Amino acid sequence: MKATVSERGCQHRLRRSAGATLVEVIIAIVLTAIVLVSLASAVSLSTSKSADLLWQVKAVELGESYLEEILGKRFDENSPVGGIPACHSSATACGAVGPDGESRAAYDDVDDYHGLDESPPQDSDGVARSLYTGYRVQVQVSYVSAATVTALGLSATDDAKLIEVTVTPPGGSAMTFAAYKGNY
Repeated sequence: MKATVSERGCQHRLRRSAGATLVEVIIAIVLTAIVLVSLASAVSLSTSKSADLLWQVKAVELGESYLEEILGKRFDENSPVGGIPACHSSATACGAVGPDGESRAAYDDVDDYHGLDESPPQDSDGVARSLYTGYRVQVQVSYVSAATVTALGLSATDDAKLIEVTVTPPGGSAMTFAAYKGNY
């Protein structure tokens, strides 16, 4: 039995639509590879950024901890506990900025922390903070500038001290936290 012309055309069409050509398969492979490479790089980038976020959160916690500790101390070596009467150029003179020979555990005023540089960071008793291995903390304390006196409405530069705590996480960029301690 011979196939008619219409049956042969049907068979020919079925054979052509039964599979993909080599060009179509290669294009599909290339597109799949591009999508997979893009997906892998996005996952890699987000993974590396998640570690940075953890370091930054821990750096903020550490910076706040140091500022709380420092701000809890009295203004100056010559200031009594409670701050009254305040040291001032016209009465009891304020001391120089810097430690007064005490150890870290005996710091009793704000400027004792000036120049503190710890890696690993320590608590107020001088014990290393085990959760912050690889972090570095630096502290600078200074009397406010003349411009700050004007901006804050103070009467003299020894009316306040600027405290700057710089925390550097491992593999990250330094973050600086600042606060003023008033002479009252």
